[in-house]
Amino acid sequence: MCDKDSGKDGEQVIVELAKRLGFGRSRAATWFYHRFLSREPHPANMPHRDVVLETDNQKILVANPAQSNIGRSIFFHGVWEPEATRFITPRVTAGMTVVDVGAHTGYYTILFARRVGQSGRVLAFEPEQRGLEFLHENLRLNDHRNVTVHPLALSNRAARVTECDKAFFVADDQDTPDSTAEEAAVRVFDDLIPELGIDRLDIVKIDVEGAELHVLEGMGRALAQWHPAILLEIHPRKMEENCGRTAAQLEEFLVSHGYRTEPVSPPSPSGVYTVYCTASEPATPAATREAASCVGA
Repeated sequence: MCDKDSGKDGEQVIVELAKRLGFGRSRAATWFYHRFLSREPHPANMPHRDVVLETDNQKILVANPAQSNIGRSIFFHGVWEPEATRFITPRVTAGMTVVDVGAHTGYYTILFARRVGQSGRVLAFEPEQRGLEFLHENLRLNDHRNVTVHPLALSNRAARVTECDKAFFVADDQDTPDSTAEEAAVRVFDDLIPELGIDRLDIVKIDVEGAELHVLEGMGRALAQWHPAILLEIHPRKMEENCGRTAAQLEEFLVSHGYRTEPVSPPSPSGVYTVYCTASEPATPAATREAASCVGA
């Protein structure tokens, strides 16, 4: 065990060395404090490169924590979006089918994959190339074979979109700093149901930087047939700026499809918040048959 005097001697050595290198005493002491004593985020005590960390007893490759909010949070706290993580993980159980829309680097994808097990499946949708690279590596690191990755954006109509249209890209630039402009295919989820062999849908997680209502409008038949729970991150400002839609319109859509919402996390400084949406009442057999016939049409 080190005594206090030896700690002071070590600090003095650091200070003297820093002074010889041209740093002032105050700056050297600040660096020493953050490097060796503090767990508060600071450039002195975090990696400055992409790094493999641990979360949920799993390995996860994150972008440079000095530049990435996700990387920094997991490096210092072992978790990203703690409120949403604590809320959703006990609700995902073996055998479920979970859809991750805006999977980004795969944080939620690997949480879901671990919990649904080999009897379940996870479908991850991510259009941005840099995010896909991280996503595939994180699935490999944890040997998750119950996940299918789809390099697509989801919306209410099929199209192609460039990265400059931020409505269809989940990541902030700092979380995938090496991203480059590219095109991505945009598909309607309901149209993909026969193609992907989806026969049940239990939970949908959506984080799409303002395109939330577009995505949900493209899932209308799936919502009517299976009434999945929805973990929904809402970006009111980006919704208006990128899509010309409002949070009130999103709420109207959910109510019209029989959903009620409960808060998961409070609004961030930028107004972003997360809700959990569940069907007010289960679909009737007649409604389920009608929805199924529409999907198969």
